[in-house]
Amino acid sequence: MEYERKSNIFDALVARSKYEKYKGFGAQEKGNILLQDHGNEVWFRNVKIREIR
Repeated sequence: MEYERKSNIFDALVARSKYEKYKGFGAQEKGNILLQDHGNEVWFRNVKIREIR
């Protein structure tokens, strides 16, 4: 998945999603990472995050 934050397309996608009720969703430069499930049991293991340079 690829998208450009702070674009009109991104804003429209958020507005039509379950995140519309969270003002400023995805607009921050830095912050927490959201890992989600879709109603089923889910496990995350060995999650590694690195900065792309």
